[in-house]
Amino acid sequence: EMPIMRKKYFCLFFLSLMICLSAFAKGKKSKVNYPSWITEPHSKYNSDYFVAVGNEKSKNFAELRAVEELAGIFGKDVNSSTIAESSMTRIEQEHVSSLVEEQNLNQQILVNVDQRNLVAVEIAETFYDENKGDWYALAVLDKKKAAKIYLKEIQTCYKTIDDYCIAIEKSDNDFDKLGYTYKCKNTAQYIQSLIIRLQVIDFGVAEATKRTDISVNRFNLEFDNIANSIPISIRINQDNNDIIKSACTEVFESYGFKISTQADCILEIVI
Repeated sequence: EMPIMRKKYFCLFFLSLMICLSAFAKGKKSKVNYPSWITEPHSKYNSDYFVAVGNEKSKNFAELRAVEELAGIFGKDVNSSTIAESSMTRIEQEHVSSLVEEQNLNQQILVNVDQRNLVAVEIAETFYDENKGDWYALAVLDKKKAAKIYLKEIQTCYKTIDDYCIAIEKSDNDFDKLGYTYKCKNTAQYIQSLIIRLQVIDFGVAEATKRTDISVNRFNLEFDNIANSIPISIRINQDNNDIIKSACTEVFESYGFKISTQADCILEIVI
């Protein structure tokens, strides 16, 4: 029969051994089976999609990082936030349409679509590495869907410019014509940015959607011609050495207006 003291030492030894083995088991990291899309994003999606992987400590930041990687293809910024449901809203600001698409993906990332941002983006996959505490996210852009959105927006903008041009032809007021022409120029600039992004997705479709009668240069020239036909007189009271008048003159001339001292001026500015 084992002496009592020996039993105590044996029990203590056995208990210490169990604690060490338990700690070793907990400290030992299991092998991580990474999904193939982390190292080969196109392994799951063909050439009909743009794909990018994001890696961060936070799931939301990993998703945003993946979307930002996609944005790099277009050289645009991406805004992100959390949303509860999918929706698509059209915004009209001074008749220049701006498309806003809000997509609720399973990972709850919001992509705002305007002149600067992406369309048709989804977070298709996420993966958590328990050993490293890292999140991975796979962002996917559907080229066909994006092209359809861009084409629709471009056609809407063409219609907006056509309506402005009709208003210009009907107007007898030079200032109204100037305002409509300025809006035409801004809308043409927006169309130009959309076509540049569409070229990245489908160059042939982007080239086919161009209209030779609509360009930023055309409306810049028309704006300058109208502005130059509006003589402006500037009179500043208590203006030592015409300092303020010179500054105002420089501003108006930069927009193409003709500064006049004649009595037949269309607009007289008195300060």
